[in-house]
Amino acid sequence: ACHITLKPQMGANDNQRWVLLFNPSEQACSFQLPAGPWTRVLDSAAAVVLAPPVWAAEQAQTGAIDAKPRTVLALVQTDAGAAPAGNS
Repeated sequence: ACHITLKPQMGANDNQRWVLLFNPSEQACSFQLPAGPWTRVLDSAAAVVLAPPVWAAEQAQTGAIDAKPRTVLALVQTDAGAAPAGNS
């Protein structure tokens, strides 16, 4: 897993925090998300990629997230949904 922060000067419209989760295993696994609400915008196992205009309409996730075998997940958190400073 990796955690990336994009600032507006880096091409993002808002401050964005991304979490990329990789499960290369033949077994499902669970990942603990950093604090705050996260929106799943990419799920390779479900063949789902969401465009930024629909992110706000998606159900936010907190806590742990399950990853199917051999999958990549991308979750995003924008300024509007970001956790308070010091909670990441």
